[in-house]
Amino acid sequence: MIRFLSYSETIELYDNVIAKFGGLKGIRDKKLLESALAYPKLQHSIGQEKDIFALAASYAFHIINNHPFTDGNKRIGILAMLTFLRINNIHYRCSHNDLYDLAIKIASSQIAEDEIATTLKEIQALKAN
Repeated sequence: MIRFLSYSETIELYDNVIAKFGGLKGIRDKKLLESALAYPKLQHSIGQEKDIFALAASYAFHIINNHPFTDGNKRIGILAMLTFLRINNIHYRCSHNDLYDLAIKIASSQIAEDEIATTLKEIQALKAN
């Protein structure tokens, strides 16, 4: 059974990120955040998506692109993706530089949602070897 991130968990992650790394705190658009959080759950519930990495990628892609926070959207998008994997027993590790590059590619539309999932799977496979 897949466990999805809740709104309150995401806000807690966001608050922790802003407290630790700084930035302008606030939600720019609550509906856009709710939409970003609902997307992976909806895709899974209608049977359209079952791949855990695709669902994780969805968090990063939609939070970063919906831009629901006043600051820190790339950071929280990546953190939500990694947290989703962790709460589903996938302990994912990669370099901070790789995560930064991924966030920049998402924000600048240089990578599609399905490509994020493929990248996550490839890194996970390399780690397993």
